[in-house]
Amino acid sequence: MHLSSDDLIAQCKALALGRGFLQAGVANQHGSSYLTLAVPYLSATQESRQVMGLFACHDNYQAAVRLAKELRKDLASLFNLPPKSFSIACNSRHLNEKKLAVDAGIGVYGKNSLVIVDGWGSFVVLLAVELPLYFLHLQPVNRVAERCLSCNLCQRACPPNALHHAYRLDRTLCLQSMASNGMLPVSDNLPVIYGCDICQNVCPYNKSALAYYKEAAAEATLEPWCDLALWERGDLADIQKAVKSSPLKFSWLDKEALMLNARVRAWSRAMRWAVQKELDSE
Repeated sequence: MHLSSDDLIAQCKALALGRGFLQAGVANQHGSSYLTLAVPYLSATQESRQVMGLFACHDNYQAAVRLAKELRKDLASLFNLPPKSFSIACNSRHLNEKKLAVDAGIGVYGKNSLVIVDGWGSFVVLLAVELPLYFLHLQPVNRVAERCLSCNLCQRACPPNALHHAYRLDRTLCLQSMASNGMLPVSDNLPVIYGCDICQNVCPYNKSALAYYKEAAAEATLEPWCDLALWERGDLADIQKAVKSSPLKFSWLDKEALMLNARVRAWSRAMRWAVQKELDSE
């Protein structure tokens, strides 16, 4: 049976939603059409979130790719092609997944430069599956571009002022970007050892997702790389072993710098406790 382009796109989206993705849409980039997807972060323990940003409490990218591999089996049947014909991009350096998501209509930009998806805000993994057909007629979905209006909570909350221009992230100041590029400053007041959720935690569009994660924390599992004692007292070899199956596994991410920051935080915390104890005893 011959399907029109619109029917094919509708079927692709339906297959994605049937597999458990939150949102799905199709957009063009670099001369190809992509089924663009959003899936929520896995829930994490409260202890984990004091050590890592929520996205790093589990390997959320890998979990999203596993789900996409199941989806491409469905797409393979639809297009009568082998599953591996459908390449998957997640946290890619070659595709702009945020722009794809906005063009596909599954989200809009927030002032913190992240994509806001209905119901889950920015606590989502964005990924894309390249389709074997190029849908030439596709145009970016025209959604309300200005969701944030006069709200600037994320800009005001960012400690290093990395959001001094709305909708644009200054990566030279962003704590997460610095950590990802091995340029993390030694500091005793970093919010977590790796990752930063400050701009997301204050966003009104994340309220329902934050409520869910708070409730789900009790049932979540603690990953080995989220053990605070590991970073504060373990040696570098222990840390390297623990992060092998984590978002911190990449060689360009400086684990020694993260370990040093964890220890500076611990020493600072101990010093503040000792000073307070001395003051209380006077």
